[in-house]
Amino acid sequence: MTILSFQIIIFISIFAIWFFKKEWLIYICIFWTIWTLLFVWNGSSLMFIQLIVVWGSFWILSPKDSELESVYENPRRRSELPPNDDKEKTQS
Repeated sequence: MTILSFQIIIFISIFAIWFFKKEWLIYICIFWTIWTLLFVWNGSSLMFIQLIVVWGSFWILSPKDSELESVYENPRRRSELPPNDDKEKTQS
């Protein structure tokens, strides 16, 4: 039960970062990977389960290509795009 509880804590921490700061998602996953390799490094199945939880959570929560395309297609979401310097150069 302790192992399952810890995996849930890992997922909740990744979900919390995703909820508040999506751009930090990769960093929390890298943190948990390093933590796992340092403290669970014995080649046990626990290490593999934990890495699957970390990177499975990343895969589930990371933005998909279709979500990125919808930003380009929907004019109301254009404010979410990074500024484009090429437009300024062509207008000058």
